[in-house]
Amino acid sequence: MGAEAEPENTSILLVEDHVVLAEAMALALRLRGFGQLVALPADELDHQSVLAAADRHQPSVVLLDLHLGHDRSGMPLIEPLTSRGASVMILTGSQDHAQLARCLELGANGVFDKSRPLDELVDALHAAATGQTVLTPEERNEYLSELRRQRNENEARLAPFRALTAREEEVLTAVCDGLSAEAIAEEQFVSVATVRSHIKSVLNKLGVNSQLAAVALVRRSGWGRTRRATDRG
Repeated sequence: MGAEAEPENTSILLVEDHVVLAEAMALALRLRGFGQLVALPADELDHQSVLAAADRHQPSVVLLDLHLGHDRSGMPLIEPLTSRGASVMILTGSQDHAQLARCLELGANGVFDKSRPLDELVDALHAAATGQTVLTPEERNEYLSELRRQRNENEARLAPFRALTAREEEVLTAVCDGLSAEAIAEEQFVSVATVRSHIKSVLNKLGVNSQLAAVALVRRSGWGRTRRATDRG
């Protein structure tokens, strides 16, 4: 490799919420010649602080923990970090290939399992610093194939709900909340007959013969969670 691949020419921003692991990793990398390394303290791992640090230090590589504690994900940081010119490598202990594939789609150069030997991390850093792909084509395809499989399953599971009208979705949500037809009618300022008509249409479209079965289908499919996430987005 050329001079640009040498450790002393590789600037690294380490974003890891496990304090002991972060300290050990930073020390080990410095001992291996990666002198231009900034490890963010645990109280500066919110998204705004990470991006501010990237602006200050302009790292060539960001080692980004997928889970930053306090229910924070490192995933939303991938695109803004790569747009700043950094090569992002995800640090994780997760074996959720679909989730890791989403990181790759967002622009991460690769993923690195924290349980792997440090020497492998050094090799990965060399590759990332020079713009090389950290993962082999086979590894990348394995991740992306799992994501495609999961998306196909989700699409098949949610397909019956896509036929519902907006009003039918509202009625189904109310049924899942345990409301009676009378209560739904009062809440939506319509007649009970209208609500029952909507319920009948919902059952037909979902291919079930009772409200209880419809609620069970909603819970199995995750439709309610998907709809709330879409509403927030």
